Amino acid sequence: MNDTTPEIQYRIDEIYKNKSGEEKLLIALSMFETARALVLASLDKNLSDVEKRKALFLRFYESDFNKENIEGILKYFNDKEKELS
Repeated sequence: MNDTTPEIQYRIDEIYKNKSGEEKLLIALSMFETARALVLASLDKNLSDVEKRKALFLRFYESDFNKENIEGILKYFNDKEKELS
């Protein structure tokens, strides 16, 4: 979905062209942290830290991996939790 008019998109592009690499990185990091906070706020407050990490992983990256890889990554989270217990 793109509901940005071409004129506004041009203005946005011009603003970003004038930013340094560091500024662009800081903007991206801020956007990621905001998205992360929104996802965490939507989760059950009673989830363990590992369950929260797994939920974050699935929300952000599930479509980037096949089922087998996802299962392996989730197993890794579970194994790490056992190591730390």
